[in-house]
Amino acid sequence: MDQASTRLEKAAASAYDLIQGYADKDPLSDDPHNPWLNPEEMHKTLNVARLELAGAWEELKMEHERKQGLAAEGADQPMTVDPEEFRALYMDMITDAFADALENMRQQQESGDDDEIDVDVLVDCLQSGMDLMDSAEREGFFQSLDDDLEDDEDEALPIHEIRRREQGYDVQVS
Repeated sequence: MDQASTRLEKAAASAYDLIQGYADKDPLSDDPHNPWLNPEEMHKTLNVARLELAGAWEELKMEHERKQGLAAEGADQPMTVDPEEFRALYMDMITDAFADALENMRQQQESGDDDEIDVDVLVDCLQSGMDLMDSAEREGFFQSLDDDLEDDEDEALPIHEIRRREQGYDVQVS
């Protein structure tokens, strides 16, 4: 395990232990060591843990990007991801994945069984997953879509043509 991962695991364990320690204490206890009696000190301690965790995440992210950069050096041409194209493909994938839930929400909306749904908020929530992806993950997303499209193309081919391509005899016959 590399140093950045170890630092992140230690920071996460420390933050968890800190929060668990606060949760285990009775806020109404008169114990002089009760952290709930000094909220400013609790805030400082939590902030230190938060900063350590954020720093560890950033270090791991930089390490990951550095490794990705080294791997990309061997590639012929880096793939560029158009943000609008990525957004459209991502939203297509998300709406397909949650089609049943979205359809249930629509039906409840039409029947009046549920509170009105703010579509703008729903779209923002669905799109929020895009913000969690870095450029390497976005490129991987496009690559996986390209692989899926190639698989779909193969399904339309006769079985002998698929077998020929699998064996490396991708000869176009006109």
